[in-house]
Amino acid sequence: FHKKVTFDVEKGFIMVKIDLEKTYTVEEYLALEAQSEIRHEFFYGNLIEMPGASFLHNQMCMLLWMIFRNKLPKELYSVGSESVKIKIPEEDVFLYPDVFVSKFISNPKVTFVVSDPILIAEVLSDSTRRYDSTDKFIQYRKIDSLQYYLLVEPEKQVVIFYEKAPDGDWVAKTYTENEEVVNLPKLNATIRIGDVYGK
Repeated sequence: FHKKVTFDVEKGFIMVKIDLEKTYTVEEYLALEAQSEIRHEFFYGNLIEMPGASFLHNQMCMLLWMIFRNKLPKELYSVGSESVKIKIPEEDVFLYPDVFVSKFISNPKVTFVVSDPILIAEVLSDSTRRYDSTDKFIQYRKIDSLQYYLLVEPEKQVVIFYEKAPDGDWVAKTYTENEEVVNLPKLNATIRIGDVYGK
């Protein structure tokens, strides 16, 4: 591994400092990420350090997670958040979505990587807006199971919703009003925009 290791006497554990200038294999990445206190996404051997989230960003992610968890049958669907990776099929790419929905995961205690999400939601920020709406979406669209992609603005009431059409193209709609509803027929659910913003 291309890494630096130090020992913290007070905490009594090994801390791994990852060298972002190096390239890694998938196996090295997964091993390092299991030890790292900072999350990294993985693009074809390169590690991308994930920025820290604001309190508002964190609250929006939690609210989205609760909306999906409360609306979807627990025996049919699993809802995950920021600390679980998405593997892009047939690509050496691992990404951390803010919130995702997949079919029920039978053993969540040992699942650190998911490859078949049905829905992914990203809460935007100034530092991630372009990345989430372009680079990540390009990768996410390679996932056959993915049907819905939501981009949520935290500081203004704007939700951009992408739905995969039967021909495989993605259709975008923008929602701004409290009573507008995002329809998710593949999940037999709807989302009221006001609920996303706690209104």
